Amino acid sequence: MTKNTADNINSICTSLEVLGQQRLADEVRGHSATGMVSLEDLSVIFESSAARFSNERFERYLRRSKVGTPLYLQDILDIPERNLDLEYMEQLSTLGFISNKNNLLIWGSSGTGKTWTAKMLATTACSKGLRTRWVTFPALYDQLHRLSRSTDGQPLEGKLAYYSRFDLLCIDEFPNVSDMDPLLVQQIFNYFSEAGTTMLMCMQCQPEKLDELFSIKSIGQSIRGRILQGAKRLHMTGPDLRMLSSSEL
Repeated sequence: MTKNTADNINSICTSLEVLGQQRLADEVRGHSATGMVSLEDLSVIFESSAARFSNERFERYLRRSKVGTPLYLQDILDIPERNLDLEYMEQLSTLGFISNKNNLLIWGSSGTGKTWTAKMLATTACSKGLRTRWVTFPALYDQLHRLSRSTDGQPLEGKLAYYSRFDLLCIDEFPNVSDMDPLLVQQIFNYFSEAGTTMLMCMQCQPEKLDELFSIKSIGQSIRGRILQGAKRLHMTGPDLRMLSSSEL
């Protein structure tokens, strides 16, 4: 290896270290120690490192998201009973609704694949390095309701701030809670709306009729407005897939 090449390799490694890529810098140095390093060699090293970094990031984000087993678009399209619009599903899979700060509401009868579809999109978000969090509305509400009993309100504010920081907040089973405090529900969605949180929500109720779930009409309309503002919709139809035998799928 010529002195000029060695100097260039050392400069590259130093820059990688400054960028926090110590492991990659060590790989380049280790490879260069064996002899000449061509552009093709560096390309292979960088591509391999990028793939490893992407996979490790995906696994880390998926684990933190609480999504569980990852799901993919093809997993859903392989079941024709879901009656999905392929073009619309591919459009949603680009996650443009997240970058545009639009909520996505997936609604339909039980067993039509709402949760499955939402988890596929959450998996995609994790694979693209987007901070994602999966939670059921009953669990979220129970947690926030207990915190709301604090006299100063700070624990509640802190937890709402925690959930609002995610690039995608997935809320399943909305609003499967008995004896909800409508004022608390209003506070929750007011906070997420004002924070610009993108929500992916699964529900059985038709989105336009969300206000009918609350006894106080004005509060129900406020909650509906916060959730629906600029929201995309995906209506899941077809049979309850959990009732079909494996031979029918």
